[in-house]
Amino acid sequence: LSYMLLLAGAGNLYMAYTALNSALNASFGKWVWWVDVVFSVLAALAAFLIWRHRQKFWVVVYFVFLLIPVFLFMSIKGQPFKISAMIHLFPLVLLYFALRPIWSGMKD
Repeated sequence: LSYMLLLAGAGNLYMAYTALNSALNASFGKWVWWVDVVFSVLAALAAFLIWRHRQKFWVVVYFVFLLIPVFLFMSIKGQPFKISAMIHLFPLVLLYFALRPIWSGMKD
């Protein structure tokens, strides 16, 4: 199950890659894509730290880093932003399935 965390981190890196392409090619909303790049990379780092240290603190940090772009995308009009918000929810599903069985055994 711990490799699902690494898969979630890889998904965050992929989202950072697609956001970087969108930031470089977009004519509207470039700053939104740059925010997404930053927080996707930070979320990938937090997912790796969850896998490495097995602490609940990093789970909360990962959750915050992942939800900031989701809230940002949901607050801006335009279909590409709404689709990106939905795509950002996928790593949360992986996080849930990976951490549910081991949550009580993690360090505080």
